[in-house]
Amino acid sequence: MIKQMDENLSNEYFIDYFLNRISIDTFNKQIKSNKKLTNIYEAFKYAFFNNITNNAGMHYLILGAKIIQNTITVREYEEQEYNLPTDLKDCIILHYYCNPIQTNNLLPIVTLNPNNPEKSLLIYPYKKKSEKANAVSITITIICIDKKKKDNIITTLLLDAFRYYTEKQYRYAIIAAHNAYELSAKKFFKRLSKDKNFNSAKNNLSNISSESISNIALKYLPLMLSLTKKPSPPTIITKNIKLLTELRNLLMHDAKISNKEKIYLKDYILSSLFICKYFELDIPIKDYPQKSPIEDLPETIEPTNLDEKITILSNK
Repeated sequence: MIKQMDENLSNEYFIDYFLNRISIDTFNKQIKSNKKLTNIYEAFKYAFFNNITNNAGMHYLILGAKIIQNTITVREYEEQEYNLPTDLKDCIILHYYCNPIQTNNLLPIVTLNPNNPEKSLLIYPYKKKSEKANAVSITITIICIDKKKKDNIITTLLLDAFRYYTEKQYRYAIIAAHNAYELSAKKFFKRLSKDKNFNSAKNNLSNISSESISNIALKYLPLMLSLTKKPSPPTIITKNIKLLTELRNLLMHDAKISNKEKIYLKDYILSSLFICKYFELDIPIKDYPQKSPIEDLPETIEPTNLDEKITILSNK
């Protein structure tokens, strides 16, 4: 199982990546994997964008979702309701699945509670044969997110992009990912236009809402970086965002997504998340400490579960 990341620590990993302020050796001490990884982009791609973790909803964790597990005993003729714990009262369910520990003659069926689908599951015992069924146990895993995070339109668009990608609705995944990037970029530049340090650029920036996304990416960001002497987004991110934009534009003319392009969609969607973080964290203008706080964290323990693909340190 991939450990849940603390949100503040997660942001530090993003900042390290954008500022290139942590060595590969230090990174590998915190990220334990059976594959050599050099940065958080590679780690997220490897750990969260594969068929196993996608179907389990684990990719939602990098958007601030939480994971909970519970083992429940199911008996014949006993329907049950499972509610989110009280300490997660502000959360809503994004994804869930269950693993029967043993089934015998009793097969538990788990569904969202139609009367309270954001907070509750219903568990029905289904008998495969007419004879008496012994009680069975199941492990329920729920991915949930704070409703305030879900109400953030950029987070919602990224959640939609992840979900559509998992459901193989690739057209909608592309549009949602690009809309998240576009909105994040425009929010950043509007915020920047109110900064007193950029009065000279105010006339241009105040009209940002009427600019196309290509103008934002190709004109304004390099201008701001030249003024602030801050790092550009990593090349892999800007390259993928440009390809995402081109693909989105093609879809607007009813083009079809080729099988070759489908292979790279996870890179485009993940890059959308990263560029949104780049703007959210004000990387183009903000001064961050040169030393990463991650350097002072204890080294993670090697995973002991053979099924565990990657372990990410959490400062719970």
